[in-house]
Amino acid sequence: MNRCIKYVSILIILMAFAATAAADAEYPAINSVELDNYTPNPGDTIAVTVNATDDVGVTDVSANGESLSQIGGGDVWRGAITAVAGPHNVNVSANDAATNVGWDNSTSYTSTTTPSGGSPVITPVKPSANPKSEVNKKMTFEITVNQTATIKWYINETEVKSTPNVPSGTSNIYENDTAPEGVYNVTVVAKNT
Repeated sequence: MNRCIKYVSILIILMAFAATAAADAEYPAINSVELDNYTPNPGDTIAVTVNATDDVGVTDVSANGESLSQIGGGDVWRGAITAVAGPHNVNVSANDAATNVGWDNSTSYTSTTTPSGGSPVITPVKPSANPKSEVNKKMTFEITVNQTATIKWYINETEVKSTPNVPSGTSNIYENDTAPEGVYNVTVVAKNT
C-alpha cells in the first residue's frame, strides 16, 4: 500500500510541473509612441514616450536600443534618443518576464540640417542678358549655385525641368528647341537641400 501512495505523489508533482511549464506566451502591446520633435537637427535629443502593456507586466522598454524609464510604476515609459540625419523609424521594443518581445516601428522623424550659408546664390553662365533665338533653334541656359541645391527651371511659370541635389559649383543646364515664335520668361529656382 505504501507503493501506491508514493506513486500517486510523484504523479501529482509531475502534473504540477506540467502546469507551470505552460508559461506566458502573450507579447507586450505597444499602444503608442510619441516624440517631442519630429523634425530635429542631426545630433539633437528626441524625447520618446511609450505606452506599453502586457497581461503579466512589462519589464523593460527601449527605443533605438536606448533603455526607457518606467514612470510611476504604470504603463508609460520615457527616455531619449539622438537624431541621425535623414528619415528614420523609431524602433521600440517592450519585454515581459517570460522574454516575450513586442515591437513597433511605425513612428518616424526626419532630421535635416539647414545649410549655414543661407539661400543658394545662382550665377548665370549662359546666355547673356536678354537673349534672342530663332524658331526651332536650340537655346541653352546654364547656371551654377554656391551650395548643394535642387534646381527647377520654369518657362512662363510652368515647370519644365527639376534636378535634385546638384552639388555646389556644378553647372545645371536647360535646353529648348521646340518653342514657337513668341516671348518667353525663363525662371530658375535653387532651393538648398
